[in-house]
Amino acid sequence: NSLKRGDYTLWSSPVATSESLTLINFSALTSQSPNRFYVYDNTLGTNGLFANIAPSSTFATGTGYLIRMPNENPTELGTSSAYYTAGADITFNGEFVGVPNNGTLTTTGLTADKFYSIGNPYPSNLSADLFINGNSTGGTLYFWRKTNAAIGTAYATYTLAGGVGTDAGIGGLGAPSGIIAPCQGFIVKTGAAATTLTFTNAMRLTNATYGKFFKTKQEATKDRVWLNLTNAAGAFSQIGRAHV
Repeated sequence: NSLKRGDYTLWSSPVATSESLTLINFSALTSQSPNRFYVYDNTLGTNGLFANIAPSSTFATGTGYLIRMPNENPTELGTSSAYYTAGADITFNGEFVGVPNNGTLTTTGLTADKFYSIGNPYPSNLSADLFINGNSTGGTLYFWRKTNAAIGTAYATYTLAGGVGTDAGIGGLGAPSGIIAPCQGFIVKTGAAATTLTFTNAMRLTNATYGKFFKTKQEATKDRVWLNLTNAAGAFSQIGRAHV
């Protein structure tokens, strides 16, 4: 997706960790001063906050990292460019080079009933339903919105009942479809007694349409009802419920 200079994406690596696969090597022009690489720390605040992580850190398998867009336009360097002044957007082409992840991948040593930033560890689409059903979680997946400071809530969400978007579609991602794209990071809460989160090949989708984050086609239709609330100032809120 095209993003502006101040926007963020929650990334996850689809290849095996290597010393060369560092955050700063992945996005060399993202600001290091101040540092604009983050990982979720569930020990901060009430439910956790994003905390800085060293740009030299390597991508850990199954972990989601919040990374700001490049500080300068790679194709139009200079402080006078429209992108540099956050007046225009560009497409960031992130490259992960390495051995593709495969098989059962388990994150261990987690604390029960806490939020973690994780991500699709495979170079293929992942079923959100199968991930939720295959793990003990709080039941909701949280996807960071596309546009920084856009009107609406900070996360689009997905449950077994369906997806709920962040805003009316201006600068936002819309509603998650239930297909988690390759390289897509997200936040989930571990279950009341869960200390691991597991990804398996059985959760992967081989026949789903690839596309933008949250823009891919669903495998099957779910009947749902959405309620949108707006006001004259432009505030927007959406709730979703499965139709019974």
